[in-house]
Amino acid sequence: MELSVSRNPALPALAWCAVIRRGQESIQLHAGSQVEVTDNGVVEGAWSGRFEDFGFSSAKTFTGTGLLLEEDKVVLSTPTHTLSPIYSLEQGSSIIVSNSLPFVLAVSDNYLDPKYPFYDSDIMSIIFGLDSYIKTIPTKRGPKIHLHYMANVSIGKNLRLRSEQKRIRRNFPKFEDYFNFLVSETQAVVNNATDSRRCFSYKPITTVSSGYDSPACAVIAGLAGTRTAITLKEARSDFAETEDSGKSIADVLRLEVTELSKTDYFKSGQESRELEFFASGYGGDDIVWLGAEDSLKGTLMFTGYHGDKIWDTKRSSVSTDIKRGDPSGSSLLEFRLRAGFLNFPLPFIAAQCHPDIQKIAVSNEMAEWTLGNKYDRPIPRRIVEKEGVPRNLFGQSKKAVALPYQYTHNGANPSLVSRMSEQSLVNFQQYINKQGVDAVHANSVSLRVVNRIAKSHKIYKVASILGLQKKLELLKWRHRKPVSEHNFVTAWAANTLRNSYLAHRSTNVAPRD
Repeated sequence: MELSVSRNPALPALAWCAVIRRGQESIQLHAGSQVEVTDNGVVEGAWSGRFEDFGFSSAKTFTGTGLLLEEDKVVLSTPTHTLSPIYSLEQGSSIIVSNSLPFVLAVSDNYLDPKYPFYDSDIMSIIFGLDSYIKTIPTKRGPKIHLHYMANVSIGKNLRLRSEQKRIRRNFPKFEDYFNFLVSETQAVVNNATDSRRCFSYKPITTVSSGYDSPACAVIAGLAGTRTAITLKEARSDFAETEDSGKSIADVLRLEVTELSKTDYFKSGQESRELEFFASGYGGDDIVWLGAEDSLKGTLMFTGYHGDKIWDTKRSSVSTDIKRGDPSGSSLLEFRLRAGFLNFPLPFIAAQCHPDIQKIAVSNEMAEWTLGNKYDRPIPRRIVEKEGVPRNLFGQSKKAVALPYQYTHNGANPSLVSRMSEQSLVNFQQYINKQGVDAVHANSVSLRVVNRIAKSHKIYKVASILGLQKKLELLKWRHRKPVSEHNFVTAWAANTLRNSYLAHRSTNVAPRD
């Protein structure tokens, strides 16, 4: 097999899409300017291994996506975190694969169904873990799009897909074992990202806040040579404390820090950029980072996503299946592809070893760093305090900066007025009116019946006996709250952004046979 590469500098810098046709040796690849391309494959990302070996598919830590040619098959490799998937769609005698949902839609000449109300629920179901998420989403023209997480997916010449989940098996008896592994993996990823043999290298930068997770990541990033940081000054207003700047922590760690306001994203003329945070279907949490684009371009960005679960002391959160509870960090996907930076959520390193990590967190050796309150994470506290940061500067109260338009809990969603710019809201409402989308109609009698079934305790018991408990749980998740305009934001954003990919695509779309 061989790659036929079409580069287009107008495409998002890190976006790629491949068309694999049954029985053909040549694979058509569309790629942005920062995608690394060799005779053996393509990659956008960094991993804990030598760059020249191109061994991202077997790396213990990989933040990015890639494709490898191996004898008579193609191997797709996802990140070793669950913030973003690789997408695939089978169409006639072709399979289209990409690290971008709108890119798959563009190359397949397809759309998300503007009247399907569950894209957000289906896509965000990855928060329930690798064994429990909804693996396909529908399209307007029929073929389903598959979402692949934490896996190497092989595609043979007959187009048969075989997925093998990535497994990280480590033993961490004590804190030092775990901490040393975090540092060594992080150093290896930084070395890879900054390798001079790359066509495009990435400068490490760390986020830092007044909480637990990003300060711990900032310490580890600093040990790996990172010297710059970025912080958002305010938390969301529904928390008791809204001051969230990590500047004082960065100063102690001798990091050069840039302070930004989360309100920087609401700027005139950025409406098309807002689409990027809505188009991948994860609720738009991370739109607060839009104003940081100039600081993030060309960087390896250390983030603390998933630290709230992996470093918690509660046994209920322990899972080898990477159960998250929220999709924070995932809506950066399209934004980072265009802006050209890598998102490195450091707490995902060895996340499948969560039972070992949790045992460390509640062990006697962590007593000095255990507060015994509701907001207690001894592992990151030990990491940060050991670097000289005073206890009173971080981890004092729970805060969050994310601004989702679609909440994962059962409560009412925030108004779209509070999450979109005025022009974006106008564009969205014009779109759904043109498409004939009616949220009231979506809450039809049949949908209400399904809702009642999903919440029936008797049916739940029967489903458990029949081994259908997970399917019923996902049905309940879909119907946890009434359908509203919020349910149609993903289709609008993805279909609109699809047109941008279509305009910049280098060659014709794949035939639908």
